[in-house]
Amino acid sequence: MPFHSTSDLIRKIHMTSTHWLQIMIGVHLGLHWKAITNLLANAYRLDLDHWLAPASSFPLAGSSSPPMAC
Repeated sequence: MPFHSTSDLIRKIHMTSTHWLQIMIGVHLGLHWKAITNLLANAYRLDLDHWLAPASSFPLAGSSSPPMAC
């Protein structure tokens, strides 16, 4: 893969590293998601048992249908 100039190489390295960083941030947030939800629930005094069941059923049902009422 020939590069025309040094700036092309630097641009390609920069774009590749930013995309990999976004993936790594997503994985990191996913691994710590329970702690993040607990922190926000405590900060806003939310009951996770009340909010978690309808919110967790939405991704399982798909984005085209709204969550089902209990």
